[in-house]
Amino acid sequence: MISTKKNYSNQIVKLLQKFGLPLILFLIYLLLPSHNSTTDGWGYAEEIKHGYNLFRPHHLLYNALGYILIKATHFLGFHPDILSTMKVLNAVVAFSIMLVLRQLLTSLRLSEKKQNIWLLFTGSSFGIWRFATENEVYLLPILGSLMASYWFLLFLQNGKNKTLIYSSFFASLACLFHQLHIFWWLALLIGFILKKKKNARLYLAISLIIPISYLATVLFYEGKELTLSNTLLFVLHDYLTDSAEVSIGLNNILLTPVNLFRTMFQVHGNILLILDKYPWFYGFLIASITLAVASLYFGTKIRINKKASNDLFFKIHLFAFTLQLFFAFFSHGNAEFMVVMIVILPILVHKKMTHYSGMLLFLSLSMFIWNFAFAAFPNYRFNYTNDAQTIQFIEKHPNAIFILKEKNTIANRYAYETDLSVSHRLYSFPFTKNLDQLCTLQNSGITIYTDILSKKMPFNRAKWLGHSKNEDSMELIEKGNEEIPSFYGPFTIDKIRIKCEQR
Repeated sequence: MISTKKNYSNQIVKLLQKFGLPLILFLIYLLLPSHNSTTDGWGYAEEIKHGYNLFRPHHLLYNALGYILIKATHFLGFHPDILSTMKVLNAVVAFSIMLVLRQLLTSLRLSEKKQNIWLLFTGSSFGIWRFATENEVYLLPILGSLMASYWFLLFLQNGKNKTLIYSSFFASLACLFHQLHIFWWLALLIGFILKKKKNARLYLAISLIIPISYLATVLFYEGKELTLSNTLLFVLHDYLTDSAEVSIGLNNILLTPVNLFRTMFQVHGNILLILDKYPWFYGFLIASITLAVASLYFGTKIRINKKASNDLFFKIHLFAFTLQLFFAFFSHGNAEFMVVMIVILPILVHKKMTHYSGMLLFLSLSMFIWNFAFAAFPNYRFNYTNDAQTIQFIEKHPNAIFILKEKNTIANRYAYETDLSVSHRLYSFPFTKNLDQLCTLQNSGITIYTDILSKKMPFNRAKWLGHSKNEDSMELIEKGNEEIPSFYGPFTIDKIRIKCEQR
């Protein structure tokens, strides 16, 4: 009897050692979902709710999966909030990423201690944390690619076709959840070629699910003739319409290192406001910086493993990491595209370095404290822009048009919450492209309101890239008589006149 209890206790301890840390992080993700959803977060939820744009070219399967998930809950008699459900889905995916990463690191023969430190690093990084609490598209493809690497590692160990097939399938699935993962897919392909060319043929054969899925979407969902032109226009839609920014300039050089750092630690104008409003947050700041500085001391103990350069598993993941970094560079250092690199780092560092555990532990603890205090908790607790009251104002003025700082977010949230489109009445600023249209509407007697004159926003990537410029092109007619409170400060929605004579 005593022996049975002891065995039972040992099993519980082993389960806690294996799943305890991922489970704790998972519960934090669930308990602290973002209450300041992004433009895309609201947009995807609205598309899933109304059943359109279910197959977006850049991330083909995300909305479709969400739609199926919601329909399944309806079938079971539940009607959950779609936005909240998708956030739960991403929390589950983040948890799954950590479990797969643990399995991969186990196969690489890392000690349990090192595995836990890497899981803390991955789960505490801002890149993973922000998307585990939001309705965004980036975690599901990471899970697919990570599973593909796990099966590739098993293939290197046993050479079985089954493991090759699984690797190709999950790498392809990752690409269908986000085109960005074509780089990871390509790295694995090269790995199979270097191992044996005939392996690559089977890998490519399984990967035919990618073009087949796109062709089927063009033919059956888009309802278009299956021509090369129609297919390319669909597949490359986001690049042809400038929805995805790709260019080279000074911003690429400046923003790439900033956003690489930001993939680990949140960096935003919010932080200064949080410290100003709540000085006790300085405690988190000091604790995080102290741990980060301590990590530098342990960094002196790190040694380089020169033999790693000959390791195929290391080489292909270094290639995937490099391709990912270059693409993020060309996309103005887009932090969303850098989150992929967080889960590749454990493979590269473990293979290339030794005696890194001390530095990694202190860095991971620093990340956890910082990102909890200055990202996850504020996103959950504070109402940054109070879009709800802006939407109420828009509803009260159905015949007016609006020039708004957060035009796209308001439009998507309005459509999600009211089931009505208001995009035709909303304009962004600066409005150079729409100036003639706005002047025509103004001359016809349409009233124009804006929050541009009084709404405060912290410094962010959009301002850096020049997406928000001040122009002396509006004249105040009547200041709003009701202040709208927000975390960034109260603002009013003012009646204005556009200075059309300046055209």
